[in-house]
Amino acid sequence: MVHTDLAPAQVADRLGFTSATVFTKFFRRCTGETPSAFRVRARNRRAPRGPVIRPAGGRPPAAVCQPRPVRS
Repeated sequence: MVHTDLAPAQVADRLGFTSATVFTKFFRRCTGETPSAFRVRARNRRAPRGPVIRPAGGRPPAAVCQPRPVRS
């Protein structure tokens, strides 16, 4: 998200997500923030950051960002 100016919907399409909404939910589950918010924060990372905000449940992003099983 930092190294491209593509809209999140275009990134989602190029990565093969079925919709921008699915991509945004996956991205938020992995990082704790939306793709747009991540891009803004990452591009301005020289600014001082506040405390790290974890996703609901306080789990670190690595533990949250696991592929979900495909339902048949």
